[in-house]
Formats: sequence, structure tokens, C-alpha cells
Amino acid sequence: MTTTSLTLETVKQHFDDWRSQRGKMGSFPDELWQEAVHLLEHYNPTDIMRELRITTTQLEERRKRHAAE
Repeated sequence: MTTTSLTLETVKQHFDDWRSQRGKMGSFPDELWQEAVHLLEHYNPTDIMRELRITTTQLEERRKRHAAE
């Protein structure tokens, strides 16, 4: 994954693709969360959450995990 060239639109497509291929249940893969966290460097968190259809809690928890790594 090359995070330097990620856009909100690209990551949204990755999330949408994953949603369309999974069953009813399941957590997003770590790679998708890494992409979402990377977007925080370039986009407003509210825009990210709205476009990716994730919650504040989800994004904040993953941001903290990413910072701890």
C-alpha cells in the first residue's frame, strides 16, 4: 500500500469494495484502517467519517492504535 498517493475518494472506494464483498458481519481489515488514519493528515475528520461511513469512536480508536505502533 502506498499511502502517499491516497485520496479520500480512493479510500472510500476501498471501503465500499470491501463492504460489497464481505458477509453481513466482520471488521474492516487493518489495511483499510491504516488508510483511513493516514487521511487524517490531509482531510477533515468529519469528511473522512462521512465518506467512509464510520463513527468518531472507530476512527479515534484506530488513530490511537496507529500512534502507538
